[in-house]
Parts: sequence; C-alpha cells; structure tokens
Amino acid sequence: MKEWLSIVEYARHYQVSDMTVRRRIKTGRLQAVLREGKYYIPASRMRDFASPPPQESHFHQPPPISPPRPVQSFFPPAQPQPQAVAARSEATATKTQEWFLLCREILVKLAEKEKWLEKHIALKEKAHEATVAQLQVEGQAREAHIRQLEQKVQDLQVFIQLLDENKSTLRK
Repeated sequence: MKEWLSIVEYARHYQVSDMTVRRRIKTGRLQAVLREGKYYIPASRMRDFASPPPQESHFHQPPPISPPRPVQSFFPPAQPQPQAVAARSEATATKTQEWFLLCREILVKLAEKEKWLEKHIALKEKAHEATVAQLQVEGQAREAHIRQLEQKVQDLQVFIQLLDENKSTLRK
C-alpha cells in the first residue's frame, strides 16, 4: 500500500465527496499534510475506518517535501476555548457597533444633504416663478403695444383711403 493519498483518492476509497474530506481535515477529524498546495492523508489513516479496500488502486506517491507541516497549524481547534469565543464575540460586537455608528453617521449626512437640497430646490422654484411672472408681465405689455400699433396701422390705412378719395374728387 502507498504511503500517502490525495483528497480525491481518499474520497473515492470511502465513497464520500471531496468536500466531506476537506471538511474533516479542516475540523481536525482527519489528519493531513499540505505539500505543494495539496493535502495528503497518510495511508495509515485508512485503517481508522471500516471500509473494504478498493478493487483497483490508483494511488500515487506525492512529491517529497520535507518537513511536512501538520494541518493543525493552519486551522483553529475544532472546539474553541471559552475565552477565545468570548473574545471573538466581544470583537464582533465592537465591529457591529462601529458599523452601526458609521451607518448612522452616513444617514445623518444624507438627511442633512436632503434638507439642503429641498431648501435649494425651493429657492430655485421661487426664482423660477418670479422669472415666469416677470416674463408674463412683459409679454402682456408687448401684446398691448402690438394692439396699439395695429390700431395705428388701421387708422393710417383709413386715412390713406380718405386721401386717395379726396385726390380723385379734387382732380375731377
């Protein structure tokens, strides 16, 4: 039997998923070493489980690297100490409180910006209304002036007509 098994080989042998093997390594239920970015399980661990050996062996020897590092150095213990849990809970509570304060500060700034925008929009609307009112007054004044000019044109046309009639009567 070979000395080391890859995660895939181990999973095939015990008919479990690769993720199950990875979870067992992470939680410390299964001992493994990390070599060149891959985990290898000692073949001696095969005796720890009651399972028939595979029909055909596709096991291979991993590349030698010394010294192998145990998995425990990479992962926290499966059962964290109460002090560590309390410290993590306290750190999480502190981060949550900081996050809450940051969100609150952002909301306050947004509310202030919203008030400023509402005030700015109201001022712009008043200025716009004043401009519209001024243009309406100017428009009405121009319309009155145009009516006066039209009346003068009509008066002049009547006067010209009268002159033309007087001319024709004077020539006769």
